[in-house]
Amino acid sequence: MSTSPNELVRIGARAKPSEPPLTTVSPAAREAHDQAIQAGHPTYPDPETGYVVFTALTLASRGRCCGSGCRHCPYGPDEQSRAGRPGSSPLSQG
Repeated sequence: MSTSPNELVRIGARAKPSEPPLTTVSPAAREAHDQAIQAGHPTYPDPETGYVVFTALTLASRGRCCGSGCRHCPYGPDEQSRAGRPGSSPLSQG
């Protein structure tokens, strides 16, 4: 089963729909991200800083979270925490 680029963007970095994503994305960056995905580009230049940013589709193709705090990380908080993402919530114990 494959996941469409739009589904990857909607996944975001949240455990539940009611939780905010771990990274806030400006409207200009969201637009640049969406255009890059539509064009099939793995990255796009951040409109404010010019830094190169990976798309959610590119990050998902890696198969796991790298823990670097990527803006469009498609993995949930537990996976991000396991990978050592800065600012991610600790794993729940149970």
